[in-house]
Amino acid sequence: MEILVAIRSRVDGASLENVCIVVGGVPHAPQGAALINPGDTSSMIELPPEIAGTKTAVYFELAMGDQRIPLITDAVFDFTPGAVCVLTITDQTRAHNPPIEVEGAVARLTRSRPPVRK
Repeated sequence: MEILVAIRSRVDGASLENVCIVVGGVPHAPQGAALINPGDTSSMIELPPEIAGTKTAVYFELAMGDQRIPLITDAVFDFTPGAVCVLTITDQTRAHNPPIEVEGAVARLTRSRPPVRK
């Protein structure tokens, strides 16, 4: 009864990079490339059923050319076992600078992922 979550980008004029679902400070990333262009959706992120009911956040880096801004939403999402969800990041999504611990955890995770397609 794993939980499957994908992230869709509806941000105009920017891509999302290094997208992760953050559960208790631990990032969970989709398989494959770490870039989501406007209008695209990430591959599914598999979350263990044990996180059901735990509030989670979405970490992403807003990429505009060579500039990247690391952001994280508030921990407002929670899922039930067996859920299949698509979370959409838009121009109106509330997000702020991530804590250093989360940024470091995402950096460690993304070092082992394929390079970003440009």
